Amino acid sequence: MTMQELRQKNSQELANLLLQKKKELVRLKVERTQGKIKDNSIFSRTRKDIARILTALVHHQ
Repeated sequence: MTMQELRQKNSQELANLLLQKKKELVRLKVERTQGKIKDNSIFSRTRKDIARILTALVHHQ
């Protein structure tokens, strides 16, 4: 997800997306402990997406 895409969303959409990404990160952590995750780079991508969403939220206020 790019910043350009995030800037086009309103605050409510960003808040929902943030909640969705946080839930995804928790799910990934559980799957990692179960040994189901092969590609660990998905963690950094998800964390960076969360950071981008938070940045976009700050700019909307």
